Amino acid sequence: MRVRTLVLLGVIFTLTTTSSAGASADDAAWDDAAWKAKMDEARALGKAREYMAAAERCEEALPVAPSTFDAAETLRLKVQYLEAAPDREAAIKAWLRLAAEYPESRHTTEAWYRLGKLHTSMETARAYFEKAIAVGPWYDEHVLNSKMSLAGIYYRLGQPAKADALYFELAT
Repeated sequence: MRVRTLVLLGVIFTLTTTSSAGASADDAAWDDAAWKAKMDEARALGKAREYMAAAERCEEALPVAPSTFDAAETLRLKVQYLEAAPDREAAIKAWLRLAAEYPESRHTTEAWYRLGKLHTSMETARAYFEKAIAVGPWYDEHVLNSKMSLAGIYYRLGQPAKADALYFELAT
């Protein structure tokens, strides 16, 4: 069992976690040093433009991420390397994984937006842009970009009234 204490706005939160295998605080599931080492290696590989190897290091770092926040950040970095590789299909799978496994992450609206940009089917892209708009706050850059992209799709689908409504919403 591992106990972590978090102080947020003067309120003390205590988090107690255990794994299904009865992990102790020293087990790899909570090994901050192992996660940091893998992430440092991934970033070094990314700087060397070894994008697929960097993505693999990120995947190796996921099981030892010290928190769900860190795991979501790790998966986001993996997707960045997959897109740079470029491995479009793997990037799509990783974005879907991020949105499914970390729906409360700050990267969820980005995941839906990027999925819309990566798909060639207008109907599929439209659905992803609509998800980004539905889950994100109105001021999120990926929500705003999704609205712009969705308006463009509506124009191409011959629905200028819907497109104009989105553009008007963005302008006000």
